[in-house]
Amino acid sequence: MKKRIISGLAALAIVLSGSGAVFGNVVDLQFDIAASAESVASGTCGENLTWSLDNEGTLTIRGTGEMNNYVHSYDSDIGKGYSKSIKRIVIEEGVTSIGNNAFTTYCNGITDVTIPEGVTSIGANAFELCRLTSINLPDSVTSIGDFAFADCTKLKSVTIPRNVSSIGKNAFKSWFESDLESINVDPDNSYYSSVDGVMYNKDMTKLVTFPCGKTSVTLPDTLTSIDENTFYECEKLESVIIPNGVKSIGESAFEGCRKLKSVTIPESVESIGKDAFYDCTAMTSATLPKSNIKIGNYAIGYCYHLAEGYPWSPNFVEDGPRVNQNFKIYCYEGTSGEQYAKNNKIAYELREDIEPANPVVTYTPGDGCVTLKWKAVKNAEKYAVAVEVDGKWTIVENTSDTSFVLRNLKPGVNYSVAVLSMFDSKWYVNYSNMITVTPYAKTPVYPIVTNTEYNEIYNQFRIHWSEVEDAEKYGVAVYIKGKWKIADQNIPATKTSFTSPKLTPGHQYKVAVCAKVNGNWQTDKINSRAVTVTIVKGTTLLKGDVNGDGEITVTDLTKVAAHIKGKKLLSDDEKLRADVNGDGIINITDISKIAAHIKGEKLLS
Repeated sequence: MKKRIISGLAALAIVLSGSGAVFGNVVDLQFDIAASAESVASGTCGENLTWSLDNEGTLTIRGTGEMNNYVHSYDSDIGKGYSKSIKRIVIEEGVTSIGNNAFTTYCNGITDVTIPEGVTSIGANAFELCRLTSINLPDSVTSIGDFAFADCTKLKSVTIPRNVSSIGKNAFKSWFESDLESINVDPDNSYYSSVDGVMYNKDMTKLVTFPCGKTSVTLPDTLTSIDENTFYECEKLESVIIPNGVKSIGESAFEGCRKLKSVTIPESVESIGKDAFYDCTAMTSATLPKSNIKIGNYAIGYCYHLAEGYPWSPNFVEDGPRVNQNFKIYCYEGTSGEQYAKNNKIAYELREDIEPANPVVTYTPGDGCVTLKWKAVKNAEKYAVAVEVDGKWTIVENTSDTSFVLRNLKPGVNYSVAVLSMFDSKWYVNYSNMITVTPYAKTPVYPIVTNTEYNEIYNQFRIHWSEVEDAEKYGVAVYIKGKWKIADQNIPATKTSFTSPKLTPGHQYKVAVCAKVNGNWQTDKINSRAVTVTIVKGTTLLKGDVNGDGEITVTDLTKVAAHIKGKKLLSDDEKLRADVNGDGIINITDISKIAAHIKGEKLLS
């Protein structure tokens, strides 16, 4: 179908009755209507489904029922021959499934896909290697196949809908550098859950998918195992806290995490699989537990090195695993950790049994914040800053530093704060070193009325005031019969003006503005901050009399037409007079009503 652009012109001609004079005033309203783009390729992809590609790069799947499943990626001919042209995919309503390997071969250049409500399954490898930047999965989806979105490296976040009950192996895995930082699950999903963008099964005993773009993770205490390949090739991961409760770390679980610097294996772990931390090239230390555990070959401290020299050279070194440079194991005497270090000729240091302790904390107050400081505790792996809220202690930050700025505090309010130490991946929960901290009290700042405007037509006033830092909202009060009465107490903090309703001419009103800060209205000194507004007798608003000369004529019509065409915009007062039907919009309807009044067909009220 040939693409056509249709240009239209709408004109209004007004013929004045009586003297027979004719006045023509034309309002140009130009618009373009784009017809469907031209189809360049098409085919079938299901018993009742077809695909078509237009010359703008949109590939559309339409029809009813399930898409074909393709055994191999090269079996799909959807978009065949046009892989460089396809930009987006639109799947229309009526389609109920997306087939295996549907788009991975010829459509992998797409950045956008529309999946409609009604699609229940997304097949294995369906979008593998596609350059999608976002996906919106409908609530109808119940299953996502193996590798369905694997190596979609440009994805930044994914939300799993509430009805998904099955997610295949490596559905969102990337073996290349990935931007994916969060996989969030609808809270109403009965099978999966998520914390901090990491996806788990519902009871959080098993990690399902880790987004490869994340740089750090603290795993939940409910986790019982870390399966093989869970963090494989997560090249951006820099730190991980493994909780006490994990019993096994699978084969190649963290292999290829080349920015991971150190790891502490908790006392609960019974086995570490082969290559578990292999090729973690930035890792300089690993802390192993007191217990004797099973440690697989090359599990910790090894990375892959290429061959050096030539095979016939006397200094030739074959490629393969070697111990990381500057790597050290921290372990206990007589344990499997010490034996592993000796067997593999890895540098190690024996740990001492030291009673756990939390640091002594001091603080410096600031504006809305306090700076906490403490001395390092021997053998502590990390620290947690905890705050008591409503009688319960809540950890607000994990840090390896010995200082932290606690922000967003209410001025002058006391807070109970403690810093906990971590030993063997477990927090030493003891709040006996708790301290009370107080940020600086803030001198109240009140909103000051900076300008008052008056509309004589409607007998209304508008006041403007200065912005107050940390204001949650504003309120306006009016002094009537010896008492302050609220006129509006729900003015957003982003708005610093108020327009009154229509008022009685000849009256004076005492008005004050208050801000709500930290949950409290600042009503003190309200009398000294008030301003007085006098309402003088206003004029009568004549709808249609745009120029305000007391008559409705062709001149008024011309001004409205010029405003609609954008040639000369009306002032605020002129807009009030031009909006004859009172819908808040000045358009052809208002012109028609003014024209009918001028011709005497229907007078304006």
